[in-house]
Amino acid sequence: MAVTVSDCISYSLKSGAGMQEKEPRIIATGIAGDRQFMLVDADDRYLNQKQLPALATHSLNSIAQVAPIRITNDLIPVTLYGDNIRALRAHDETNAALSHVFGQTVKLVMFPLNQKRNLEAQFSAPGDTTYFADEFPILIASQSSLDTLAPHFKSAVTMDRFRPNIVLEGL
Repeated sequence: MAVTVSDCISYSLKSGAGMQEKEPRIIATGIAGDRQFMLVDADDRYLNQKQLPALATHSLNSIAQVAPIRITNDLIPVTLYGDNIRALRAHDETNAALSHVFGQTVKLVMFPLNQKRNLEAQFSAPGDTTYFADEFPILIASQSSLDTLAPHFKSAVTMDRFRPNIVLEGL
């Protein structure tokens, strides 16, 4: 049985829509640009699809069509799952346009390329880092695992619900 990569996806906007990657560039933090941007609320706390369902339909590319993405040099403290991280905030004009799109006050922030966010020591090697990803630089899922679980769901669940970077077939 051959195992193949059936899909490769990056999520430049954390919790946003995924973008297909034909030839991803893999770097120490994962797929280049993956989860490098995220939206925070008025209190600078991370917003996900539970709080902002419209995120599911927006990627960084679609946001750029609505508002030019201009990032300042201002570092602001943001909260991601209890972690306090310093991130670069977008210009006020960008944030105002995005707030209009999402119907509430939001700010776009970017993980600074010169900053490191270490992974949990018990699950990684010293020096392993990521941007705004939950735990690890790359998430791998298998289609057969989803297929095995499917009968246990009340309604159809697609792979994008799990937000993997790499989907494997043939396991």
